[in-house]
Amino acid sequence: LEKRRFPNSNDHELMEWFTKNGGKLNFVSPDGTRGGSRKLVADEDISNEDVILEVPFQITMNQMSVRNIKVGHTGRYLDEFIGGLFGKNQEWGLAAFLLFEISKGNNSKWWPFIRTLDMHVMTTGIITELEGTYTADRIRRWEEEAEDMHKFFEKVVGQKDHMGNVQETWSTRKKLRWALWAARRHSIYVTKATTGKRFKAFVPFANYLKHKRGSGGGS
Repeated sequence: LEKRRFPNSNDHELMEWFTKNGGKLNFVSPDGTRGGSRKLVADEDISNEDVILEVPFQITMNQMSVRNIKVGHTGRYLDEFIGGLFGKNQEWGLAAFLLFEISKGNNSKWWPFIRTLDMHVMTTGIITELEGTYTADRIRRWEEEAEDMHKFFEKVVGQKDHMGNVQETWSTRKKLRWALWAARRHSIYVTKATTGKRFKAFVPFANYLKHKRGSGGGS
């Protein structure tokens, strides 16, 4: 019940962390009073050219972030272990990155943000009821991808992580499945202005935006 109440302590800490690190919300405010689902709600009319969300690059989570994260006392950086995952699949890389940071708890610089990345996994009973539907087929494909991702991680990262400093953060398929689905739900594509290259990233408060096909906008 505490998680559903808005605003709760997590909401306050997320906003404090966001603004302290240079983030800005313009013309919008977070809201969760209707149904418990967090979203950004307009405070006034917004035009096509208005910038509603300004987020410093260093508080987003993406393939470049892992270059600056040290792994325990190894003297090595996270990019050495999982950097190649982003080249294989952006969401796989984000899933591994997310679980590594979650394992650090409140020692992670992104802790006020990542602990709000909720993801509800359907129960066996519900999946059984959905049998034969399009949704059930999509769930089956996602389960198969989570299995493929787990095998790929063990093979590729395992060769570099002989001490288990990184692999232990995704010790079960269940953890990886949750993180993959969280990456699917909460990450967005960001375009690098200098090169035009698109990559996926976790961006604070961007996951609160409700999207409508054809409405425009960009990041």
